[in-house]
Amino acid sequence: MTGLHIVTASLDPEKTEKYWGSWAKTWAEPRLTHHVIGVMGPVKAFLVGIEQAYDAGAEVVACLHDDLEITEKFWDMRIEGALAADQRTLLCGFGGAKGLGSDDIYRTPYRLEQLARVDFISNMRDAEAHGRRADWPEQVACLDGFSLIGKAEFMLAQFRKFDKLGVVHHAYDSWLGATAWRAGGTVWYIPVACHHAGGMTAVGDPRFAQWAADKFKVGGEREIRDHAHWMMYNDLRGVLPLRIR
Repeated sequence: MTGLHIVTASLDPEKTEKYWGSWAKTWAEPRLTHHVIGVMGPVKAFLVGIEQAYDAGAEVVACLHDDLEITEKFWDMRIEGALAADQRTLLCGFGGAKGLGSDDIYRTPYRLEQLARVDFISNMRDAEAHGRRADWPEQVACLDGFSLIGKAEFMLAQFRKFDKLGVVHHAYDSWLGATAWRAGGTVWYIPVACHHAGGMTAVGDPRFAQWAADKFKVGGEREIRDHAHWMMYNDLRGVLPLRIR
């Protein structure tokens, strides 16, 4: 599937090069990869990469965190198979939740916790530490941001929307999944063997925390988190709670 391009964002290429290397060691054919370097927040960084990929003719864009290690051979062919099996698929990835949003959402006063994911599944090395392990593809409500793989036009439109709404980080991954369902598409979890180190793409790096503090002054990282969730909450009224059986 030559139309698959990979986008990754990084603050420290030397630290994360080993993870990028795992993708090339395990894919079935070479893939064009767009590396976005710099402190700007995941949404803006991925948007820059998606625009580059789209301009280069991408049909499908895989936004992968720079700390994702893929250990399964020919993982890109798994993606190809998933997209071919269900023409409605707008989004797929390696970890997702069967539900999104609490049962009382929009019926009781807003709480950030109402936007929590429900029943997270993956085939990560430590899958049980995050939820449960699932060995077969399943439709899910949303995906985790470490692997967001979608139709290029859909990804471009949604990340432009997130950026326009001032979303820097947080919530965009869950929001993306719910938006795909609202658009009449499907979202699939693909059980690719992998390991997500976590925390290296943004929040775990002190340079991001300092950038957030400088840019948002009083609120810093907390303001980024609260704004993203509030925007998602307002946009998904009538969509949530979402449950996929």
